[in-house]
Amino acid sequence: MKIILDTEPVVWMLKSEDRFSNRQKEVFHNINNERFISIVSLWEISIKISLIRNDFVLRDDWFKYLKKQMKQFEIKWLNIKQSHCISQTGLPFHHKDPFDRLIISQGITENASIIGTDSNFKLYDVKLI
Repeated sequence: MKIILDTEPVVWMLKSEDRFSNRQKEVFHNINNERFISIVSLWEISIKISLIRNDFVLRDDWFKYLKKQMKQFEIKWLNIKQSHCISQTGLPFHHKDPFDRLIISQGITENASIIGTDSNFKLYDVKLI
């Protein structure tokens, strides 16, 4: 199974916070699953850090740390493809956040499950873990 980490769980990793549910941990650690972080999450985190948002205060070496975590857990980058952008045109506006909408589109287009906590994802044809 392909899984994409939503931005919030990526931030948990960066803060070394163990906030994953048992089910999320089970899916994430299953060696048969392919793990991805969307480049959209990198974009979102970078913007929120530049805005000096208190909920995105991260260690100075956060990107270096993220790459280390990605290597340890065999997580790959999921780049934005044209098909991800085009598939958004058919999404209803249950969710207005452009970062989340693009991650939802990636999940649908890539037939991937998303690990996250945003209940709005359930309103779309994508599996939320």
